[in-house]
Amino acid sequence: MTAAALALVALAATSPADRFRQANEAARSGDVPKAVAGYSELASAGAKSASLYWNWAQVSAARGATGEALWALLRARELEPGDAAVAREIGRLREAANLTRPRSPRGQPPRRRVVPVLEDAGPFLRLEDSSGARDWARSEDVRRLDRAPAPSAGS
Repeated sequence: MTAAALALVALAATSPADRFRQANEAARSGDVPKAVAGYSELASAGAKSASLYWNWAQVSAARGATGEALWALLRARELEPGDAAVAREIGRLREAANLTRPRSPRGQPPRRRVVPVLEDAGPFLRLEDSSGARDWARSEDVRRLDRAPAPSAGS
């Protein structure tokens, strides 16, 4: 058995709180793969904690996995919508990855594209464009074609 497999077996034999502590210790000691594996295993087992996703995001960002970090922060925000630190970190990562909201040239309507929705997470949708690139968008910025349009105010 590999060291990673042994680490996962050891994690499975303990309580979720112990596994969370072990993943945090791995992150502090610089063992990023073990920390990510621990956080991933906890999430797969059904753990729902903003702290879990916050820590996962910090480890992912430190190793340069900006997309994974952003995903984890969006999960943290779903669990703790009012957390200002999570909102700031999402903004920082989006800006660092040049994912700020595009602005239409003056006088032109916004560009419209049809893309599949991969995941509906309430205020956010995970989309895939024609190149296969995936990203999150605010639900209010997307007109869904798989649902009947909402009635207009005059109807």
